[in-house]
Amino acid sequence: MLVMDEYIDHWYIHKTEHDYVDYFNDWWRQDLTDMVEKDYNHPCVVLYSTGNEVSETAQKRGIALTKEMTDFLHGLDDSRPVTCGVNIFFNFLSSIGFGVYSDEKAK
Repeated sequence: MLVMDEYIDHWYIHKTEHDYVDYFNDWWRQDLTDMVEKDYNHPCVVLYSTGNEVSETAQKRGIALTKEMTDFLHGLDDSRPVTCGVNIFFNFLSSIGFGVYSDEKAK
């Protein structure tokens, strides 16, 4: 069995009103550190993912954050690749102002 160790599916845009977004900025580094420390010695873990269908990757801030998170993970474990699950349709909608998720929609 091959495992992709994946982080969360949202970063700074709420999907629901009371999700992890309020804590993300303060905790993502510790969360990723914990994930790698927990699974580093598991041979089935072949790569890490910074998120799944994260619509933030359609924005400049999200693109920069993707690089920052990827670099951070490589600093913790340079033996495994890092990916991010990007939904091109969600990103397209977000890029033209019709994002599927927003802080307003979450309320």
